[in-house]
Amino acid sequence: MRSLTLSTVAFLLLSSAGMLACAGSTEDDGASGAADLTTASGTPTLIDASKDKKTVDVPAGQSFTITLPSNASTGYRWSVTGVDRSLGEPKQTDAPGDVTRPGSSGTQSFTWATTSPIDDLTGKHTITLGYNRPWSETSPPEKTFEVTVNIVKPAATAIAIGEASNKKTVDVKAGQPFTVTLPSNASTGYSWSVTTVDRSLGQPKQSTEPGDVTRPGSSGTQSFTWATTSPIGDLTGKHKIQLGYSRPFAETTPPEKTFEVTVNIVK
Repeated sequence: MRSLTLSTVAFLLLSSAGMLACAGSTEDDGASGAADLTTASGTPTLIDASKDKKTVDVPAGQSFTITLPSNASTGYRWSVTGVDRSLGEPKQTDAPGDVTRPGSSGTQSFTWATTSPIDDLTGKHTITLGYNRPWSETSPPEKTFEVTVNIVKPAATAIAIGEASNKKTVDVKAGQPFTVTLPSNASTGYSWSVTTVDRSLGQPKQSTEPGDVTRPGSSGTQSFTWATTSPIGDLTGKHKIQLGYSRPFAETTPPEKTFEVTVNIVK
């Protein structure tokens, strides 16, 4: 034992500290009471060191994971120093560094769910983490990380209404937009326009999709999208929408084609 150098002894001590720290984190993970994330939909949103001091949007229902470089052999570890109570404690996992290179850095990950059975988590949540030694709680962290997670409700998929719905009634749930899409050929000079819609629905958002660009003169589509909620009124009930297919420079001529649909907005 006397032949051991001071540097060798130091290395052994640091390696032992690293293994103890890793073992301690495994116990903490099992007892942390973190939310079960197995039911979270979609791939987790990944947040790394590049998002420090930034805001990240995460769809409600999709978990998110903060992953930061960590080297347990130094005795330093990341820990959550600030998070609001509604998010709760995260599920923690460690990934070791290169096992063939003692002392190499690995990562620590912290995963949160974005839904709760007792609270609506949509909105902004600021999370802070500190990188320090557990036995130096009174010392300032060696490094810090802060991110604001903005949990947003996923955009509702629009109900598609096409030619087959002409002269028919279509039920749409309040809060879900709807889109009327019709074939159109701009090369002929004709286009669809709204000729009748009640004031409560207002004017739609319009978009155009060209036809096959390799075939000049081929038909594309025109789309008209309406919201089914309004900050100034209740839109539930039936709304008749009429469109005409005509040339803009022939306003006094009857439309070449017409389309009519009654949209019934229901709660």
